[in-house]
Amino acid sequence: MHNLHGTSIPLDELAEISKRIPVLFTLHDSWLTTGSIEHPFEPDPEKLNLLDLISWKREFSLRNKVVARGNFHFTAPSQWMRELFFTAYGIRPYYVPNAIKKAEPNEVEIPSERFILFVANRPETNPYKDFATLKKAWNKANEKLGENGCDLIVLGGESKTEKVRNRTFFIMEKQSTDSVLAFMGKSLIVVQASLQDNAPLTILEAHSIGKNVVGSMVGGIPELMTEQEHDWLYEAGNADDLCERLILAIESESKETSQFVHTVESMVNTYLGHYLSFTDA
Repeated sequence: MHNLHGTSIPLDELAEISKRIPVLFTLHDSWLTTGSIEHPFEPDPEKLNLLDLISWKREFSLRNKVVARGNFHFTAPSQWMRELFFTAYGIRPYYVPNAIKKAEPNEVEIPSERFILFVANRPETNPYKDFATLKKAWNKANEKLGENGCDLIVLGGESKTEKVRNRTFFIMEKQSTDSVLAFMGKSLIVVQASLQDNAPLTILEAHSIGKNVVGSMVGGIPELMTEQEHDWLYEAGNADDLCERLILAIESESKETSQFVHTVESMVNTYLGHYLSFTDA
């Protein structure tokens, strides 16, 4: 049995199932390393008040006991997640990097000829994304860039258009992968603005068509970035820092990045190898 997300089936039920059949648990986020009961989960218990802290630690202790009595195998798509899980449970998951299916961009109508791109589900309210910081940083960057400023297009929310001086902020509805790639291909850069993240597919999609990425220094994002892009990593929540990284990236002469990404075929073969080893086939 392969459990693809930590909260799709109660953990104690998975532990009982794992005593009868092998259970492979893919760690797509850090929920299991916390004591948070609901999403959004709080990874840092020290930010909680006393009562919530007691509940958080009690729940995390219960999860430790359930994992200990189960017969789980774990995989993680980032080295960051592997080390985080090892610290929490003393178990180092197998590393299986995320992959995307190669696709070609669609022909789509794009409302701007000069823009940066952010892709997120419910961007304005998503508690794991750094949308507010991005919008503020984009505004600051345009003030400094003057005529070389740009628009901001956000995919994945409710349609909205807002004029900010001589530039425009667009929110557009969720698009197909082919259409997202088309937006990426026409953008100046793609921004992965996150407060929490593991190994986001958006970066892989951007790299698959040779597009540079500016990203936050959280989770497994730095692992996915090229050497050039490491100079464009910013401190999550810091609009001034992101503003400077945006300007550096927009003005950079390096407009191409590696197009290497892990293929779906390689990921499937890796998982098949694990399935066979767990079942002694």
